[in-house]
Amino acid sequence: MRFLANENIPLDSVVYLRNKHHDVLYVGVDHSGITDIEVISLAIKELRTIITFDKDYGELIFLYQRICGVLAPSRFRSSLNHIIASRMAVSTVV
Repeated sequence: MRFLANENIPLDSVVYLRNKHHDVLYVGVDHSGITDIEVISLAIKELRTIITFDKDYGELIFLYQRICGVLAPSRFRSSLNHIIASRMAVSTVV
């Protein structure tokens, strides 16, 4: 899968996904400081699903009439790798 990890996603989660052979672009390193709408535009341009802890992406997508996937894990960052792993297991089975 192709992901765009927002800069609020821990680097170890990005590394985890990359180790699972997912194509992950990390805003915190590759595009540091870009705005939320620029993140959405980049995700659309590169056909990526955004991974973020920000709760406002649904509103932004609706407001700017942009369509892209957003994965917003629970606010418990310490369990993010577990959440991602369980989602990947489900998505590969379906």
